Amino acid sequence: MNAIRYRDSNMELLRITAMLLVVLFHIDFINFNFPENQLDIFNQPLSAYLKIWGVCATYTCVDIFILLSGWYGIHPKKSRFLEFIFQVLFYSSISYALFLIFDEDVKFSWNFLIHILITDDYWFIPIYIILYCFAPVLNYFAENASKQQFAITIIACLILQSLYGWISPKEMGFLEGRSPFSFFILYLLARYIHLHAEHLRNLNKKRCSVFFVLTVSITAAIAFVGYFKGIPYIIDTIFKFSSLLTIAASVLVVVFFYQWKIRYSKLINWIGRSCFAVFLIHCFPYFSDNIFHSTIMNLYNQFTGITFAVLVVLFVISIYILSILMDQLRILIWNSIYRPDLKKQVG
Repeated sequence: MNAIRYRDSNMELLRITAMLLVVLFHIDFINFNFPENQLDIFNQPLSAYLKIWGVCATYTCVDIFILLSGWYGIHPKKSRFLEFIFQVLFYSSISYALFLIFDEDVKFSWNFLIHILITDDYWFIPIYIILYCFAPVLNYFAENASKQQFAITIIACLILQSLYGWISPKEMGFLEGRSPFSFFILYLLARYIHLHAEHLRNLNKKRCSVFFVLTVSITAAIAFVGYFKGIPYIIDTIFKFSSLLTIAASVLVVVFFYQWKIRYSKLINWIGRSCFAVFLIHCFPYFSDNIFHSTIMNLYNQFTGITFAVLVVLFVISIYILSILMDQLRILIWNSIYRPDLKKQVG
């Protein structure tokens, strides 16, 4: 995931925050005792709206990651690509081995092992690899197209994605924003903003915050109407990574952190380098189903209010810390394999 040349601490903090949003998004609070019919929503409108608002806010997580990659641009290198693949295989293999040892219900499967890179829970990885491979082509266009050509291309792509990948009731090719083309659009959008959209890039943090809250509130209000009126089309349309509203909110988050100038922080950059481990660990299929979601549901069934919220926060933080610490072992092993010169220097 390390796709930027200059590891600015403010943008590394954005990377850390985006991963936190991923974890919160996967908790999916909307499923906790959510009113599913018009009468329940009418009796508990504020509770229903706040749950929807939280989901809409965290729905920006994936778009933020791709925008962050495009902000500085991915510059493919063999060492970075191999390290990325090694990181995925490292956590997949260890996670699978641990469940085979300690969970009697998990049986060894060659089919699962072979497809470990493309399990449903890891859908992000193959699409990101495609983006990584196509980055030089996208970079060439971004660097050589005129500002007008660039803008027209972005606008055209966003319109086409909106027509066929967002509001279309039977869209297939864009996969609700989980397709290579959708990632290309976000990548180029971030490149355009960073290179040409000075007014948007320099939007102050206060305005970014206000516009973000406003955008998410409008999105949540539309979804609320969909639930209240029982219109699945509205609900399905709102909850897509290809939604213009989600993309707009994601852009505002990126600009907010860009404006949040932070002096170099070794701690932030250290955490930022390893935060993808959080995704790989908590999204591993067996961990996600047997530990992550089951723990959250058990906490929800046993506790309420502030106690439940505090315990969830502690659980999420513990996953984050353990993942970051575990990644130091992965880095040590990778350096010993791919950069044996480090051992000579230490010796």
